[in-house]
Amino acid sequence: MKILVLGGTVFIGRYFVEAALHRGHEVTLFNRGISNTHLFPFVEKLRGDRRSDYNELKNRHWDAVIDTCCYYPSVAGLTLKHLKDSVDHYTFISSISVYENLLDPVESKEDDSTKSISNDELEKAEKIEIDNDEFQIYYGALKAKCEEAFKESISDKLLILRPGLIGGAYDDSDRFTYWPKRISEGGKVLAPGNPESFMTFIDPKDLAIWNIKMLESKKTGVFNITGKYGELTFRSFFEKCREVSKSDAEFIWIEDETLEKHNPISFTLLPFYLSEKYKGLYNINIDKALSNHLAFSPVTDTISDSLSWQKERGTNIELKAGIPRKEEQKIIERYLSQRQP
Repeated sequence: MKILVLGGTVFIGRYFVEAALHRGHEVTLFNRGISNTHLFPFVEKLRGDRRSDYNELKNRHWDAVIDTCCYYPSVAGLTLKHLKDSVDHYTFISSISVYENLLDPVESKEDDSTKSISNDELEKAEKIEIDNDEFQIYYGALKAKCEEAFKESISDKLLILRPGLIGGAYDDSDRFTYWPKRISEGGKVLAPGNPESFMTFIDPKDLAIWNIKMLESKKTGVFNITGKYGELTFRSFFEKCREVSKSDAEFIWIEDETLEKHNPISFTLLPFYLSEKYKGLYNINIDKALSNHLAFSPVTDTISDSLSWQKERGTNIELKAGIPRKEEQKIIERYLSQRQP
């Protein structure tokens, strides 16, 4: 198959390219040529800006498109204008963030209601760059609006994937990376919340391989795709990180109530940690994907991949996520001193 990947050089995009090439497909990349331009030297690379310049896509046809980087409805509209008649199958990478209710610990399914956005909010959000913290306020609603645009135009050849948290090498958010790296360094590690709470994530390799198989068979529809809820606890994840890295890490489990007293403790400072009232983010129904043969790599493989990548980057690199060591140790010391009789 001839596959066009929109993006393709940052985090999950590069996994889609690798999976497609591994399965013998002919791949073309369309992006601005800014990030990781050294990747895939033997792959055709078309340059353009999705907000304005689609010239290199003219008079071309592909069997399938994988859209890894559409965040604005206006960009979805422009993409459709230039590609809807040039492709036979279209994968849009959306997000579980589209769901209207992720706070309550209810199981989210593909037909649950999604977020809405007013015209005034949409006009404002379209002007916010994705690396701006304010963008996260509108992220889920924008993705939902993009889904609507694609559904209205190409529903007969549209595959929408809604991943949850994605963890593995090349994660430029450093959210997943923080835990294997921190635990590998040993010592007392701040371990947040209830150790028996469940967490989920999807390895980008698994996401990419499954997507390529789905587009090969021209499957359409909406699919949640994340880890299987109820199988991985924070305790087991942390222990696997310690096992893979062969560290002497000692986990100091600090309950929600105590952590809430420290300001600010956030998802960025303690990645993947959610207090009990937000656990719905992990409780995502993936029965549809499982019935279509979604398979998972061992958690230890994902951890190992992440640590290997971190070693390539250099041990002294400052991560974008995670609590600074001094602050972490201060909280641990205070917590342990208060627990002493």
